[in-house]
Amino acid sequence: MNKAKLLSKNEHRLTLKNYSDSTIRSYLYGLQIFLSYLSDQNIKEVSPKFLQKLFYHCKKELNDSYSMM
Repeated sequence: MNKAKLLSKNEHRLTLKNYSDSTIRSYLYGLQIFLSYLSDQNIKEVSPKFLQKLFYHCKKELNDSYSMM
C-alpha cells in the first residue's frame, strides 16, 4: 500500500471513531514521519533500536517531541 493510501485509510478510520480534527492531524503527522523515516532507512523490521533512532531523529532533527508519535 502506498503512503498516500495508507494516510487516507487511517484518516477515514480515525474520523469514523469520532476523533477530533486536531487529534487526527497529530496522528497523521506522526504516521507521515514514521513512514518517511522507515523508507529512508530501507529496513524490513521495526525493532526497539529503530524506534530509538526515530525518536532521536524527531527530537534532534525535527525539533519535535517524540511523544507526538
